[in-house]
Amino acid sequence: YYFEKGIPDDEWFISPGKQGESVQYYPHFDKKHFLIKSEFDYYADVFYYKIFSAWDTIGHLLNILYKLKIKRVGFKSAIAKLKSANPNLFKSLKAIVDDPDFQKANKLRDDITHNYLPSTVDSGIDKPSERKVTFGVGKYTKSAEFYQNVRASLHLFVKTLECIKQQS
Repeated sequence: YYFEKGIPDDEWFISPGKQGESVQYYPHFDKKHFLIKSEFDYYADVFYYKIFSAWDTIGHLLNILYKLKIKRVGFKSAIAKLKSANPNLFKSLKAIVDDPDFQKANKLRDDITHNYLPSTVDSGIDKPSERKVTFGVGKYTKSAEFYQNVRASLHLFVKTLECIKQQS
């Protein structure tokens, strides 16, 4: 909904800025775009929390159903234990967690939870080696990348349920 209202962040910075600044972020934003982006970012963050919670709940169900005896259950840990309990389901679900869209979703979720929000420009400070620190334009994930990955993640979640249904 919010993505379709328009978030003009394909070009998320320009250098120099329109008024001579060294870098201008979100150069095509009007006041309304900041509100739209704020709402979009909020729901994108919540989406990743919720979908990975749902996948982890599936991990709990698999743990019970297949008596996997996992102490710290998660979706990926349950899949790993399925290798001997149900090799066909293991193979199907392993393909999901190995999918590049799942990997990207997992990275986005980890960054949202533990690091800079990828939907905001980070500090631009990097330490490529012990004796070197660089400063530059920060990293940023465009709204369209989130939108594409959310849609792909939903397809992977449906595929997860279909794989489990086929094996029962």
